Amino acid sequence: LSHLAEFLMGWASHPLETLNKAAHAAQLALELDPSDSGAHAAFGVTQIWQRDHDRAMTYLDRAVELNPNDTDVIAARALGLIFRGRPIAAFTALESALDANPFAPAWYFWALAISSYNSGQYRNAVETLLRIASPNRFHRRLLAASYAQLGETDKATSERDQVMIEVPSYTVEDTRNSQPYEHSADVDSFVEGLLKAGFPSHLQSHFGAL
Repeated sequence: LSHLAEFLMGWASHPLETLNKAAHAAQLALELDPSDSGAHAAFGVTQIWQRDHDRAMTYLDRAVELNPNDTDVIAARALGLIFRGRPIAAFTALESALDANPFAPAWYFWALAISSYNSGQYRNAVETLLRIASPNRFHRRLLAASYAQLGETDKATSERDQVMIEVPSYTVEDTRNSQPYEHSADVDSFVEGLLKAGFPSHLQSHFGAL
């Protein structure tokens, strides 16, 4: 399941290709062992980004049924809850997973920060993201949006600038199009925060002033 970890940690240079590899690997694992909770969870997560939320939750629920004490499984299901528009339920599950796993990977904190942000807990989102030792551009975007929602403009600008140095072509529209929410309105608050932080809404044309 290394492909899924690579995708969730933001390490993949070709995210969609990596996601497809993760789905294929999980399907092969399930063919070998239909009771493999990790494979159910991994395949369920891939279906979130395929926008098949019913199928995603079917696999994620089954993963928890098979192994209710596996923190990776609990956190994976929480991702499904986030993108179905249930951030408070996701927050509760992720806090439980983090309490039980002192060596949790960074994507747990990223997911907890999303659930915090989406439920209006911007300070908690900031504090959670600051626990990530080596934040990537995805973490920094969320951090910038959280600071902006708190009115901490200088900190939001600093995070925004670091993202734009790494990805100069990034626009807020990229985030709107890539976030796998079941209901498109659920991404609106994130878009609002990104715009408050000063991220460009669209690419500026060289001839934009003409």
